[in-house]
Amino acid sequence: MATDLRWREDFGSAAIVRDGSFIGTLSIEQWWTAPEGDPSAAWVAGFLNPETEEYVKVCVEVPALIVNEQRISEMLEKTCEAIDAGPSPICEPTRTPAPAKLSADEVYEQLNRVISAWVQALDDLEHVAAQRNPALGYIIWVKLMHVLNWAYTADEALQAAWRRVPSEQQVLASEDTDAKIQAAITDWQQRKAPDWSPNDEAAFRPYSRRQSEPGAYKDWASVVGAGAFHEEFFEGLSWISGKMRHHQAAEMPVELRQMTPGGEPRWKWKLADAIAPKEKDRDKARSKYVAHLQENDVLGLFSWLVDVFVDAKMLLFKLMRDAESQA
Repeated sequence: MATDLRWREDFGSAAIVRDGSFIGTLSIEQWWTAPEGDPSAAWVAGFLNPETEEYVKVCVEVPALIVNEQRISEMLEKTCEAIDAGPSPICEPTRTPAPAKLSADEVYEQLNRVISAWVQALDDLEHVAAQRNPALGYIIWVKLMHVLNWAYTADEALQAAWRRVPSEQQVLASEDTDAKIQAAITDWQQRKAPDWSPNDEAAFRPYSRRQSEPGAYKDWASVVGAGAFHEEFFEGLSWISGKMRHHQAAEMPVELRQMTPGGEPRWKWKLADAIAPKEKDRDKARSKYVAHLQENDVLGLFSWLVDVFVDAKMLLFKLMRDAESQA
């Protein structure tokens, strides 16, 4: 088969002609010889492979040198050899080493960034919500989604930090939390009713379970003693977040309401029954939303969570630093 290169006048590219028919082009392109590093400028032939009917590219010359009248025969020979040889095998993927274990200071800095992003998202939501304008519903929906996304990220980041703490220190920290909770329970029973049980309050349920299950608390919120922001609260938050993210809730999950005549209107979480769609509800997570978020003040609830996230960050940082010093 007779192959020819029909060059442009400036030798910037050429048409590849075989047996009188155009089959592709020869031009200078970026060409990578390995997954890592920078590409090189190369003469590359792109043509339709007659066997597979696929458009393929082959490297004719790398690095690409200037072509002139004296190099026409050389480039034709190289192009024919490259086309006949076909595409070269793809290089093996680069083996990326496993990331080094972060130090306590590095984890602390990560938590700082995540919590700061959540606070910024909350500030943005508060700025829009303060206008109390239902016409801004879509903007509020977007800002609320950002808050929920960052709340989820902060929860996961704090949980990852808790898992980094060695089990021995987790147990010691859990025992310290137990002592504080027991003191709170005693005070609560004295002020409320002697027959009051910690099992009546979701905030104390992890403590009650731990009395019969040896080991440390399973989640960061329990060891911090986060009060209203316990594991069930975050399950409810996950439920409404999933509604907005995956099921595209048809209506806003919050509404602007006055709780008393003449009182300041506040954005409240809607009743679960008012949030569509309902056919994919998970009863367990939905019940957590009903118990701990439904009809609560959205901004008021989140404003308290700021201090909880910061307190958790500081406690976990201390535990990680103590673990490093004892290693």
